[in-house]
Amino acid sequence: MPPHTLAPVVVCALLVSVTSEPHTFRHRDPMSRKMLICDRCPAGFYMKAPCTPNRQTICAPCPLNHFTQFHNYLPKCLYCSTFCSEHQVVKQECAAFNDRVCECQEGYYKRADFCVKHRDCPPGEGVKQRGSAMRNTVCDTCELGTFSPERSSTAVCVHHTDCAARGLRVALKGSEWHDNICMSCQEQRDQGPLAPLRRILSAFFSHEKLRLGKMRKLARVHMGLRVETKQPAGEERSPSSKRSGLLAAIDKWAKEQPEPRLRQLVNTLRGEMYNVGRELERKISEIDEQMKHCELENKIATQNQHQGTHMKDQRKNDIY
Repeated sequence: MPPHTLAPVVVCALLVSVTSEPHTFRHRDPMSRKMLICDRCPAGFYMKAPCTPNRQTICAPCPLNHFTQFHNYLPKCLYCSTFCSEHQVVKQECAAFNDRVCECQEGYYKRADFCVKHRDCPPGEGVKQRGSAMRNTVCDTCELGTFSPERSSTAVCVHHTDCAARGLRVALKGSEWHDNICMSCQEQRDQGPLAPLRRILSAFFSHEKLRLGKMRKLARVHMGLRVETKQPAGEERSPSSKRSGLLAAIDKWAKEQPEPRLRQLVNTLRGEMYNVGRELERKISEIDEQMKHCELENKIATQNQHQGTHMKDQRKNDIY
């Protein structure tokens, strides 16, 4: 055989020996002193007695909660010693052929030897790839014209609502974290010019990622909301649960406050959280700018109405 062909043959032989599961084993018979080739026991069984010159290996099935996974000549089966820990569920129960197999429960993935909660994509980001038992969630910023308003490990970015298709106007243009706010001029006049802001204010603070302490101070000191700082004995709330409670209270506050109080919030924020106040001011300016179109429409409609009334009166006079 040429020297250059020897190496591949040796490698192939090693691979076969490593990957092939042997079904026999060598055993020296204590009575005859002969070296025998005995059959191994199949998976799910153990060796009760090795072969002799007169008979084959004697195998017995594994008892409850014990297993063997491969052909073997073990004197007893292995105990199913794997038990699922915190945030794990049984993927495959203990059986004669396998140990118990665990995997991370829904919403968690394996990192090192622990199950860790899937990452929540923040408002403004959607799920690009959902997490699994083996990998974390992959998030991506919402593209132009799409948004995601919630903190979620499953929600994807969705398209902004087409206001024109619904016969409405854009009272506040959508962003990566909130939808277009669609309203008719009449709706906005009835509900107040800052009605679009009332709809998004809690989402606004959620997007701005204020620390829990700052959000609590804002709600208690500047909005006059009653905020629980101590938990009753035996009750424990997570930071995310506390944040959700604060945002719900802010949402209720926004819907109840008169318009001057909402506008005053800008000055409050600019004094303590300048960038947050500036962003809120920008939103209000955009709403006011859109409202000017309604005022122009209203002015034209009023003029047309007066003109129509005048023409009716003129026709009456002509008759008489």
